[in-house]
Amino acid sequence: RGVILEVKEEVGMGTTIDVILFAGSISHKDTIVISGKNGPIKTKIRSLLQPKPLDEMRDPRDKFESPTTIWAASGLKISAPKLDEAVSGGALYIANSPAEIEEAKQQIQQELSSLQISTSDEGILVRTDTLGSLEALISLMKEKGIPIRSADVGDVARRDIVDVSIIAQKFPEYGAILAFNVKIKEDAQELAFIEGLEIFQDPIIYRLIDEFVEWSGEIKRKTDAESLADLPRPTKIIHLPQFVFKRNKPMVIGVKIEGGELKPKDVLINEKNQRVGTIHQIKYQNDFIKRARIGQEVSIAVRGPTFGRQVKEGQILYVDLRANHALTLMTKYMEELNPSERDILTEMEKIKKASGIKFWPFTD
Repeated sequence: RGVILEVKEEVGMGTTIDVILFAGSISHKDTIVISGKNGPIKTKIRSLLQPKPLDEMRDPRDKFESPTTIWAASGLKISAPKLDEAVSGGALYIANSPAEIEEAKQQIQQELSSLQISTSDEGILVRTDTLGSLEALISLMKEKGIPIRSADVGDVARRDIVDVSIIAQKFPEYGAILAFNVKIKEDAQELAFIEGLEIFQDPIIYRLIDEFVEWSGEIKRKTDAESLADLPRPTKIIHLPQFVFKRNKPMVIGVKIEGGELKPKDVLINEKNQRVGTIHQIKYQNDFIKRARIGQEVSIAVRGPTFGRQVKEGQILYVDLRANHALTLMTKYMEELNPSERDILTEMEKIKKASGIKFWPFTD
């Protein structure tokens, strides 16, 4: 028996697993049963690998030796089919007969089912590096009363961001991912910036949760805002032609505030209601500022877009408004907005209607 330490790609081998064998022995002809994301995985070993001693390593591309048998307690790498869904921290059994295979599958199924995850349609997406860390994180989240929509082992992928963005439309306080000791794939990170979603990362689990709780409470407070002083203002900006300081990662351009006020973390949309990116910083002359108001010409750093693709020269952009904020402004404070803000709100209403969005007021 062994435990999977890591699942990773090796050049020329595809997906492999690094294993600690702590009981028995393993042969290059054995069948193994391992923990998988969707249940036990049965596969046939293609090769067993162990690092060569440094003094024998002539070529860095030839860094492994291939013994036919390895005894506990040893570390090894296994190359085999069907390893893409293997789970770090999961178990490995050698099982060469139908009875052994069935017994191993049952054992792994019991181990996986012992990690009880109650999921909800309204909740947070969680990703960790191992089953052990997933169990610890879930336990602390239950203590804090934080609902979980999805919990799994593995890196944060673009499909995870798409899932969270859908939830965030109705429940903005859940528009986040808790990512413990995992990588954020580049396309996932860029989409998160565009959608204005938060990805929390911290090497200490309880601090990761505390950061999320603080952020979620602030988002909830802003979402529930009712007074005009606390509500976001309808805001429109226009790119100043030829002022392009950096094309992407982040995009830095010069803009003029046509109405409302612009703040870091505001999410920008274009005239087709497509999200463009998230404001990272605002600079006026030589100072970074927390808000820019009507008439000011400022430079902005925006995470997500590339100038020339998502944003064109001279383009008009808007700060996206939540549906409940728009409804409150339209029904309670329309007369208290200045003329430019009223015009911007009317323009945004037309944009939302044209895009067929269902979460804005009066668009049905």
